[in-house]
Amino acid sequence: MDNLTLKQLRAKQSVRVTFKLSPETIVLLRSMAGQLGIRQKTLFDQLIAASDLMAGGTPASPGAAPEPQRRRQKTFVLSQETVDTLNQLARRHNVPRNLLVEMFIHRLRPILAEEQERHGLRRQLLPDLAQQTAAMADLQARARRLLGSDDPLTREVSQLSQAAQAAQSRIMAIVAQGESLADL
Repeated sequence: MDNLTLKQLRAKQSVRVTFKLSPETIVLLRSMAGQLGIRQKTLFDQLIAASDLMAGGTPASPGAAPEPQRRRQKTFVLSQETVDTLNQLARRHNVPRNLLVEMFIHRLRPILAEEQERHGLRRQLLPDLAQQTAAMADLQARARRLLGSDDPLTREVSQLSQAAQAAQSRIMAIVAQGESLADL
């Protein structure tokens, strides 16, 4: 803590910044932050920090730019350091800050495509999961019928069946969380 300076403290200070972005860009950022389980601010900070633009590269085009009338305001809470970096990059490359933000966010598209593919594979496993959970419940009922509910094997199978049902619920929640990616 001895080496901490006022400049370092200010760099970490959070500030509110408003950009005009396309609705698609806003949805992309929100969905990816939700899927990755991190805050939009954190994702945005990481996109800026990991940018190859910092090394002096040139901005990559995000594809066809949305029409200006389709843009809407979106306010982020970012670190002052991120805002300063963004402003420097915009000046250095003579690119409007709003466009630069869109470029950064659109760098998430390959990650989105990968997550959409993984989500499809998760969905393919659901029928097998349901079948296995049902088989476990059938085994539990059979053990109870043959051995009685007080038998140690029946109790173990019951715990196993309950664990399978709980795991299935958690897995269904994971798949439900990923459903927002399916339509992007």
